[in-house]
Amino acid sequence: MIGVINSHNPSFALSQLIRLIFMFVVSLLVSNLSASNKNSIVKMYWLFAIFSSISVLIQIIFPVQFNGFLFKFVSDDYKEMIRIFDNWKIFSGIVVVDNYSAFLSSFLLAITLISLMIREKKYNNVIIYPKYISSFLIIIAFIALLASAKRGIIVATIVSISFVFMIYLKYYIGRNKEKLKIVFIIFITFLLLIIVIYILYIKTSLLQVIIYKTSRSDISTGRFELYRKILDATSSQNIIFGNGLGNLSNTIGTSSHNIYLQLLYEQGLLGLFLYIIFFLNNILLTIKRIRITKRILPFYSLMVQVLFLIYGMTGNPLYNIFFMFNYFIFISLL
Repeated sequence: MIGVINSHNPSFALSQLIRLIFMFVVSLLVSNLSASNKNSIVKMYWLFAIFSSISVLIQIIFPVQFNGFLFKFVSDDYKEMIRIFDNWKIFSGIVVVDNYSAFLSSFLLAITLISLMIREKKYNNVIIYPKYISSFLIIIAFIALLASAKRGIIVATIVSISFVFMIYLKYYIGRNKEKLKIVFIIFITFLLLIIVIYILYIKTSLLQVIIYKTSRSDISTGRFELYRKILDATSSQNIIFGNGLGNLSNTIGTSSHNIYLQLLYEQGLLGLFLYIIFFLNNILLTIKRIRITKRILPFYSLMVQVLFLIYGMTGNPLYNIFFMFNYFIFISLL
């Protein structure tokens, strides 16, 4: 509310406040659903993630035909986006937007891995298929995720899966040493992924995009300089309450590519502190549910939460309705 009052762009600030209120209402509604309805939500996400990831593979194999198909249904702005992606050999499939496609591929990869990891009958497992089908989906998701060339989401995916895996090890593997075979299964799966990636893409320039971005003298592609400008622009006079919602873009002329710095600039230390408390409370509540219940949904929720927070270090998921909506949906599945 303070950020709205301080804003020099009241229409944008008010829209952000309304959006946040809407997300809380949606979260409240979802949290009151039955377990079977919550499972259905995850299944719908999972199926759409499969559809999106497969569409990325089709686009990789038949780029001209696939892009021509997309051109019949998208606006001019998206057509230009498709042309740019085609030139860079970035593939986003049917959803067109690269970070949305990357999130869906990340979701498919993580959820399938988690479901493969936790297959005990005592769990109410939402998604369970034969291991060979799960392995096939993991390969598809991994290829589609790399094809997006979204380094921030790729890193966030690795961190989120690793974090969930460590939580699983802490509370379950320690009680049953036989479960350590999961480590071997996951190692073999990723080894196969590396082999498949090498075979499929060694003759394409797909990975060259990532290599190019990481081999430049500024590996952050300008983000470090941007972060310095944001910190310099953060006035000590407004450090407590911030400079108001929507004012950062007016000051530096672009988005922050870091939700924490943007919160600091626009809503001050107070706003940043409150958001961090909110995020951490959700993480701790989810881990508590994992510890005391035998449901797999908290594992899924934890993955999406960590992905959101880690991606927030290089992107703006908090200011994007797609990512905000997904975050609030999954914190409601507990």
